[in-house]
Amino acid sequence: KSFQKLANKCFLDRQFTLTQTLRSEHRGHALTRLAVGSGAGGDGKAFLYSADKSGNIIKWRWWGEKQEWRKQHLFKTNKSVLALAVSPDGSTLLAGQQDGAILAFNTATNRLLGRLGPNEHRQAVTAIAFQPASMTAFSASADRTVKLWAVDQLAYIDTVFGHQDDVLSLAAPAADRCVSVGGRDRTMRVWKIVEESQLVFRLSESDGGSLDEVV
Repeated sequence: KSFQKLANKCFLDRQFTLTQTLRSEHRGHALTRLAVGSGAGGDGKAFLYSADKSGNIIKWRWWGEKQEWRKQHLFKTNKSVLALAVSPDGSTLLAGQQDGAILAFNTATNRLLGRLGPNEHRQAVTAIAFQPASMTAFSASADRTVKLWAVDQLAYIDTVFGHQDDVLSLAAPAADRCVSVGGRDRTMRVWKIVEESQLVFRLSESDGGSLDEVV
């Protein structure tokens, strides 16, 4: 399925977040698209962000008259971008890079706000998710950790440990919960932030395979 068709379909739900890897030949990216985030701007118009291995992040705007997405703005970073997320209010875009850094952009001005820190990930950022109705975000990494950030302050809050392999995906279904999965360690973990505890669900050997995605 082409990126164009996917984008048109996703317009039906402006709050969607697509975390799985996309492969597309759609114009606008020279290399494989790795991450997509979406939201709605202050003017109520839908937009998409997509990223690729070369470090390009493209902003797409919905053109109602033509019923299509059009490229509006291009960010250029110096590292591969593996994860994207847009804040619930649509004001901020986070981009997780291969070197472990997370960049924050203002979606209205298209300007770089800065890097989240200190205590950045030591390896590639694989997933980012905002808490509902909040400027607090979680990030997952190949360094086997999940980190919590106060995005409006570009500030680090905490790190949680437990996975024995790369953390491949995460979701934040509630204000005090985060769900993460680690591929080869075959576990899904529900982190209870306030209680500083976690529930671990392990895929049995008889099931085979690995846990790679949570939505």
